[in-house]
Formats: sequence, C-alpha cells, structure tokens
Amino acid sequence: MSYSFDLTQERWVPCVMPDGSSEELSLRDALVRAHEIREVLDASPLVTVCLHRLMLAILHRVFGPADPDEWAEMWEAGQFDERDLTDYLDQWRHCFDLFDDERPFYQTAGMPAVWLKSITTLAQHLASGNNDTLFDHSLDEEPVAVTPARAARLLLATHSFNVDSIASGEGSKGKTYPKAAPLAGGAIVMATGHDLFETLMLNLLLYSPDNELPFAVLDEDMPAWEQETAAAPETLVPRGYLDYLTWQSRRVWLEPSEGLDEEPVVKRIILSQGRQFPDGSAPQDPMIAYARRTQAKPNQQALLPVKLRQYRAFWRDSAVLFQSVPDQRQRPRIMDWLADLVDEYGVFPPEMTYAISVAGLCSHQAKVHFWRHERQPVPLSYLTDAELVGDLRRALELAEEAGATLRRVLWLLAGIIAAPEEERSAASDVISSMVDGYPALPTYWAELETRFSELLLRLPGDMAHRTEVLRWWANECVARTAMDAFEQTTRGFPQTPRFLRAIVVAEGRLRRQVYGEVIKVYRYEEVKHAQAE
Repeated sequence: MSYSFDLTQERWVPCVMPDGSSEELSLRDALVRAHEIREVLDASPLVTVCLHRLMLAILHRVFGPADPDEWAEMWEAGQFDERDLTDYLDQWRHCFDLFDDERPFYQTAGMPAVWLKSITTLAQHLASGNNDTLFDHSLDEEPVAVTPARAARLLLATHSFNVDSIASGEGSKGKTYPKAAPLAGGAIVMATGHDLFETLMLNLLLYSPDNELPFAVLDEDMPAWEQETAAAPETLVPRGYLDYLTWQSRRVWLEPSEGLDEEPVVKRIILSQGRQFPDGSAPQDPMIAYARRTQAKPNQQALLPVKLRQYRAFWRDSAVLFQSVPDQRQRPRIMDWLADLVDEYGVFPPEMTYAISVAGLCSHQAKVHFWRHERQPVPLSYLTDAELVGDLRRALELAEEAGATLRRVLWLLAGIIAAPEEERSAASDVISSMVDGYPALPTYWAELETRFSELLLRLPGDMAHRTEVLRWWANECVARTAMDAFEQTTRGFPQTPRFLRAIVVAEGRLRRQVYGEVIKVYRYEEVKHAQAE
C-alpha cells in the first residue's frame, strides 16, 4: 500500500497561537502565517530547535538576505512574502513527502529490511537501548505506533542530536559506529521575538555565499532536499551553511504501516551512519558559544562547544553568551548579529529586550541524561556594553562564592552530627552522602534562578546604578537566599544537643563568611553593624 504525508501541506508543526492555544500547522502555513503565531514549541526542546533550523534553511534559500538593507526590508514588512515561499515549496514539494518511495524527506530509501528497529530508537526521550527512561515507559519489545507528524519531528531531532555510537550498517558484524550528531555536544542559543516571524528574523543571519557569509562555501550550497543523492556513510565537510543546517548525520528510513481509520503510522525505522565531519573539522555553529580547549592536539579542534551540565543551570554561565574574549571564548555568532543590529546598523535601541533561549541535551558515552530548555529576557545592551557584562560576571561570581561557602558549611554541619565522638571525625563518604541529601544547595540555586531574570533587567544603567543593583543582588538575593536555604534545611532537625550544637556552629560560620567575606564589598551598613554586635 502506498502512503503519503506532505510536510508542506499536512499539519505537523506544533504552534502556540496568540491566545495561548496550541495548533499544528503545515510547514507552509507556519512560515506564511509566522506573524500570526506566537511561537513554535514542541514538548521536546530538541525538536523545537530543529524545527526552527529547518525553517531558517528555507528562508535563507528563498530570501537570503545578502546584506543588512535586505534584512531590514524584510523586518519592516512584518511578514514573509507568501508568493515567494509558496513558489519555492511548490517547486520542491515532491522532496517534502515523508513516505515518498524514492526520496522520502530527510531519509535514505532502499536500506535492508533486516535493519528495522522500533521507532523508540529514534527518540532521545523514549526508553530505548541503554537510555534512561526519562519521560516514557514504552519498551523496545513492544513498539509504539507514532503518527507521521510526530515521526517527522523526531526525524529532524535525530539528524541533529542523536548520540548513538552504534547503528545498523555494513560494518563490523552488521554495525556502524557513527559520531554524535552535530548539535549533541553544545548548548543551542536562539533569540526569541514577540512572534514567530520576529524569532525567525532575529536568527536569520546574513546569507551571501559570494562573501562567505555566514560560512565559507566549498561547492554550490543547497539544503539536503535539493541535493541529487541521499546521505551516505561518508566523511566530508559541509558545502555551505544550508547544507550544514540540513546536515544528514544519519541514514534513516521510516516504515509506514496502516493504523486506525486507515491512516499511516510508524512503528519501525532503520537508523544507520550517515555523513560525518572529518576529525577536527566540525563547523562552528552560529548558535553555539565556544571556549578554548587546553592543550589541543593537532587533530583536535581548538575551540570546544559550551555544553549544558548536569546539576548546573545554564544561567550560571550566561556571561559567555554576551561577550567574546580573544583566545579564551567566543559568544554565539547569533549574538554578534544582534549586536550589529544595535551598534552598527541601528535597527534596535540598546534598551530593547528580547528573550534568549538555551536548549540542548547532556549525554555521556552515548547515554542521554537529560535535555533542558531555559529562557531569559535580555536587554540588548549586554551585547554591546563590556562594562555591563563585567558587572554581570561579578554578580555571578558572588553567587558561586556563596554557593561554595554554603557547601563547605554543610560539610561542617554534617561532620559534627555524624561524628561518633567529640574528639573524632566522621568518615568523608558518610559526610558526603549526608550533604548530598540536604536540600540546601538545590534550594539556593533554584531560588537564585528566579531572581536572575530580575537582575538581568535591573542591572543596565550608569556605574552608580549598577553598583546599587549589585548591592541589592549581594544582600537581598545571594546572602539572604543562602541563609534561608540553610535555615529551611535545618528546621526539622531533632532538638538534641549534638544537632543544636551543629546548627549553631554551622550557621555562625555561614553568616560570618557570607557577609564578612563573600559580599563584604557590597553589604549594607546595617548588616555591618549587626555583624559587629
């Protein structure tokens, strides 16, 4: 039986409308009506990122824009030209069919049926292989049925985020050993506008292959669906930015089958090695920040993507998004572009605020631990004012120093409680286990995260204003949150002499070190008097 699912016409792009309702639209409608849509948002932030990158590839192919004037003209129009988009999508419509017999979208037809596996292999957030069961309890032995719309979204995410190090193929014992997909190792940064049109425009860099913008072009640049052949298990450098945005890091095939009401579903897929970057030659993604690797070997890249880290929210490292430091770190080129729109082209005033989204996954040895999505409102002045970023970095340093102090005090607290005798110390593994079980540190960082958005919005201004905001941050946010987190943790402790002694000693140490050392430069006068007393 022949099946079809035309991504340009069928509903599959998850959109949030102005009234907050959710609606799936076709790829064509999502682009043409971008100014009428609040945002594209999937339950998985990985899918959300990939949907935006797919739409950016189409926009670059249709509109460029090759120079700032072209970009500004598009921005002033307030919506994408429907005729140009429709003409392009109609021209390549045959390449956007998910179940086309010869060139199914983002897939490779003709691979051996013996390689077929459960659709869960395609999903980072489903239980499959050795992945943690994060959000779903489906099992490989009981394959689920996925709608074509969801299968298409998972397909996009697989090419960009898949971390499986073993896949079906013609290699040793019928297996291939692909590298992680291009976006699996970095935190993906996007600017978010007031509607989908603004979001796409804010992330639409200048695209001029003749001027090597934003990438140097090795060959005629084109997206995957325009290329003559599907992905093969080969090592090569992308021909240009459109090739990179639509990079086929895996060979995939979705097997359609009949579901309820004779509508197609996908239960099984083939996943194998696709295109790989040469060692040390992965392109620098415009949506990723990079930091210099220490002691890089000749075949290694000097700059490494800044990653999401387990147990550490990305806002704690957010200064890397706003400022590049020569020979140390490089902010995402998306941020460079926004800075140019403020400083060089005058499109936006510095006080304009847009949300910055950060998304990605954390994995180790082909095992996905989590994916995460964070969003913060950011005045664009952070992209052009080095002194402002310096003060933001100082605010973050205060938070880190107080957090480290809180952890040391928790060790003191646990050590006194766990000591078998007054003159002896408890074993370090016992203390470590107790400290990890205390909610103080998670409480401290979670509370500061809610205050960080306020800091970002309040901090811009002259030097005197920034000093006052730093004083507020140090006293009302950092110090008070550290003390409150400690108090909440110890509130339910038994009222025995050993516990009471531990609380008094540890709390006194925390107060002296936080107010007397960490925030000493910024603490309020009344706090100084209280400390003296």
